[in-house]
Amino acid sequence: IEDKEVHSPDGIMKVVMKSKKDENGSTTYSFFTGEVSGETEKYLFTKTLPEGEEMVIPENSWSPDNKYLFVIRNNTDVMVFNASGASFAETEPFLDATDAFTQKNTGNTFGVATGWASPTLIIINTTITNT
Repeated sequence: IEDKEVHSPDGIMKVVMKSKKDENGSTTYSFFTGEVSGETEKYLFTKTLPEGEEMVIPENSWSPDNKYLFVIRNNTDVMVFNASGASFAETEPFLDATDAFTQKNTGNTFGVATGWASPTLIIINTTITNT
């Protein structure tokens, strides 16, 4: 597994995902943000996943204003982070966009996050649930 780096649209900021395969087949992912120039680096989050699960940082991870970014777990779980590393709540280092969508009970099935429509709005493709 390779480390990955995605730059913000203006090329000023970056998010870095470092991954390490463990002996038991699981993978530990760690995420950091910073300036592309390398002057700063802030720790965001670490998660260990069992074999067969993965985390990715899409090329469109950054919000247009560089304040937020999202990463994806297993192609469907969208986690939104403050680029500053600040938590959204005392015990929540990220917002679970997939869970927030599910709690709205729209009748649609969550599909995939495709990017940002504005500095605080992620586009989510859904499918209509047949009833």
